[in-house]
Amino acid sequence: MFGRANVLMASGRKTGWRGERPNIDHEREEMSTFHSTLSRRQFMKTLGLAGAGLGGAALVAPVFHDLDELIASPQAGIQRPWWIKEVEKTTLEVDWSLIQPWSNKDNNNSNPARYNPNYADVQAQAKALKAEWLAANKPGYSARDWALDDSAGGSQAKPWVLDSKATTPTTLGIPKWEGTPEENARMLRSAMKLYGTFMLGYAPLDSNSKKLVFKELTFEDTDKGYMKSSGAYVIPSKADLSMFTWSVRYPLGTTRAAPSKIANAGKSYADNLSDNIGNSTQRFLVQLGYQCMWGGKNHMAPQPAFNALNGVGEGSRDSGQVISPEYGMPMHSNEALTDLPIAPTSPIDAGIFRFCHDCAKCAEVCPSGALTYDKDPSWETAAYNCPGHRQYKNDIPKCRAFSTLAPNCITCQASCVFTKVEYSVVHQLVKATSSSTPIFNSFFRTMDNAFGYGAKISSTENPTTGVFNAKATDWWDLELPAFNFDVSKKT
Repeated sequence: MFGRANVLMASGRKTGWRGERPNIDHEREEMSTFHSTLSRRQFMKTLGLAGAGLGGAALVAPVFHDLDELIASPQAGIQRPWWIKEVEKTTLEVDWSLIQPWSNKDNNNSNPARYNPNYADVQAQAKALKAEWLAANKPGYSARDWALDDSAGGSQAKPWVLDSKATTPTTLGIPKWEGTPEENARMLRSAMKLYGTFMLGYAPLDSNSKKLVFKELTFEDTDKGYMKSSGAYVIPSKADLSMFTWSVRYPLGTTRAAPSKIANAGKSYADNLSDNIGNSTQRFLVQLGYQCMWGGKNHMAPQPAFNALNGVGEGSRDSGQVISPEYGMPMHSNEALTDLPIAPTSPIDAGIFRFCHDCAKCAEVCPSGALTYDKDPSWETAAYNCPGHRQYKNDIPKCRAFSTLAPNCITCQASCVFTKVEYSVVHQLVKATSSSTPIFNSFFRTMDNAFGYGAKISSTENPTTGVFNAKATDWWDLELPAFNFDVSKKT
């Protein structure tokens, strides 16, 4: 059967859903050949992992009677696959003695002209390309694509703290909510799932993690957070605070159209949904009698750092992103502080960062050539990177320049090997095997290309060289569920 799959690929034939079943997602269309020719057991047998448990993987994992039992095994009160291990430290190495408070103004996205002296020329070229692509109706940059993106997002109020008109236990005439840290963690997770959160993690704001808070925010010896008349945000040093981060996945249907305004529209809507989640969560916590500081003009800290600390995902070759074992790389994350007592979530080891060492697919498809092919990360940092952790030496100003020409590219995120539907059995096997038996990493990386995942984009083939992603045109004719998420599946 595995040979048959190779024959089908070589001949260019594809099998699809039969009958009148609608195309729910690009994922199912692209996976059809693979899944129609390869069973679970055959796949495991091909890897030499058939037998007890998962063969080599069984050495470090419990034995399960079938794959459904394996995949559904809960961990630490949060239902995650068994192969996602909780660990004491992040898989991305950190030296806390090297970390000092860092300014968000040093971020390349906040000040691109600082790191690219020709950025004015890039902006002028972007304006010309927009006019050219609009007039030529190019895939992903036509009038309807721009209209979709421009209408998907939207600014909304994001107060640092709620004003005196907020509903509180005092205004309701009741005592504040009391629960154990574990009960509170479960309660907040349930509420934020309702609001639209995909992933959520908690980390204490301790002596180490305080170093990650941007310089623009001020710590004061007070019990309550507030905003100064100057507009500066104050974090109360006397309060016992936790930083919690939430993530919203970009719709896979739009993400696979990258680089395009279609892809950015999905990102923009996820950003908008994330802001709605923050507003709802803030009101929820304040009404229970607790502080919630979030929002404002900028983020409080680098979200990848806290997402790695609280186990939402692992660091990646793309140093500005973490990778979730369930949802991959394309996610928008946000963060907030609260004095609600919350049981922290732990960092994880799902074999993802080890996989990044061998993979480099994001570097291969990067239209700007910003991502490195280096096999190992480095302690060296540029001015636009937060120091103190081993990261890959990427040329981020190149990324920013290309994203100005072809707005908000996200091709790396769309092409990541982990950016797959989480309920696919074969992909769960790939992820589980990578976590416990990394010898297969190179094979899985090659297989991902063989089955056609990701856009056919590179530094020499992209919209600026006249090559556009046809999926941006196909997207308009797909039958997709609400929000482009398959809500019939567990999230």
